[in-house]
Amino acid sequence: PAAADQKLERIALQLTGDRCVAHLPRLHAALSSLEGIRTIDLTSLPDHALIDIDLQQITLQGLMPIITDTLVNTHCQAAPMESCISTAAPGLANTSHIAETTHAHTP
Repeated sequence: PAAADQKLERIALQLTGDRCVAHLPRLHAALSSLEGIRTIDLTSLPDHALIDIDLQQITLQGLMPIITDTLVNTHCQAAPMESCISTAAPGLANTSHIAETTHAHTP
């Protein structure tokens, strides 16, 4: 099946700045419109965005300018984090799941 051929990667972004919560709907709308976005989780971890992407359609390098443009003129910034939050298994393309946190992040 086509779903088995997908190579998914979880992107973890730390959101910093004043009133980021107010800009989450804008960020969700922008991400939802993109090809290759499989899951958008803006609520499981405070001040984080967890995004599952299909690497055959979009990469982190392609995603970050879109996120930056979406948050321009706000006091909210998104920065990629080291891979510490991942999907539990391939094939969880349409669900939000936090498998493990291997280390803590401090601002």
